Amino acid sequence: MTIRQVDPSASSGLSIEISPNPATQFVKINSKGLSQGESLQFKLLTAEGRVMLEESLKSETTHLNISKFNKGVYLDQIRKKNEIISTDKLILQ
Repeated sequence: MTIRQVDPSASSGLSIEISPNPATQFVKINSKGLSQGESLQFKLLTAEGRVMLEESLKSETTHLNISKFNKGVYLDQIRKKNEIISTDKLILQ
């Protein structure tokens, strides 16, 4: 499980939890402190920067199916209003 505080200049009180990590079939994204009507953008990228999945996060909890992707190390990126507020690695097994 990865729990992280996001860039405080981008969003006060917002924290992102992505679990499980490593993942096999699904990942659960908890966006604690997300204001009502506010949304975030999630991107799953290869090490080369190719976007494999892009999803809007409009609620505190989102489940994503990642079973179709090859095993390996990916980057997960969270954006708010086109500003990157969090990037971390996500391992798919």
